[in-house]
Amino acid sequence: MAKLDHPNIVKLYEAFDTPKRTVLILELVTGGELFEALVKRQTPYYERDAADIIRNVLRGVAYMNSMGVCHRDLKPENLLIQGDDPKNIKITDFGLSKDFTQNTLITSCGTASYAAPEVLLSSPYTSFCDVWSVGVITFILLSAEFPFHGRSEAEIFKAILSYRYCFRDGIWNHISSKAKDFIAKIFVESESRMSAEECLEHPWLSERDSEERVLSISGKLGDLFSRSHRVIIPRDDVMDDDDEMQIYS
Repeated sequence: MAKLDHPNIVKLYEAFDTPKRTVLILELVTGGELFEALVKRQTPYYERDAADIIRNVLRGVAYMNSMGVCHRDLKPENLLIQGDDPKNIKITDFGLSKDFTQNTLITSCGTASYAAPEVLLSSPYTSFCDVWSVGVITFILLSAEFPFHGRSEAEIFKAILSYRYCFRDGIWNHISSKAKDFIAKIFVESESRMSAEECLEHPWLSERDSEERVLSISGKLGDLFSRSHRVIIPRDDVMDDDDEMQIYS
């Protein structure tokens, strides 16, 4: 975090090590988590709002990746809002991030529902795994649904590994073809996946639609995020039973 300085990333000011704790002095972000704000939203929520949010997330991701850092756990809980504007996004929680200029990315880690296939397979992967996670967040922002489904965790993993998702009728009929194309170009093998920079140049983000599509997802988001999702913790990062983490504001 010390090497990152970007408007869409929570800034680290200082870090102190003690025998029992590491203390991080972070930028104060007052707006809470992104999806909490969307659940409580009282004004209409448009597809263009989702595009504006994702554009700012990708600006942070593109910068972070250009600095040799892969986040590896991008998800709604790690997107904070500065102030009252949901588009003013700050990426946080770099606990599973890694400098890939010095190390090969191979550890299976992150949150299962947002993890790219190559991460689940523990095969060498690139920072393009962060773009996959942004694709999952985009899918949820537009539909209040996860893209990959199954009756068990094993079935969900199988769906992710086979790139099996669909735009369900009823929900996606009202969403633009540009948005669907944006998602389709992310949920592919990493070699064919758009980079964060290429995502920012996609017509869904670079061109403004003349038609504004209202999305009714707030209530559904509340139900979606009342369920927990398993976190994959790398073996070399597991904390001992005596360790503790405290956050002070």
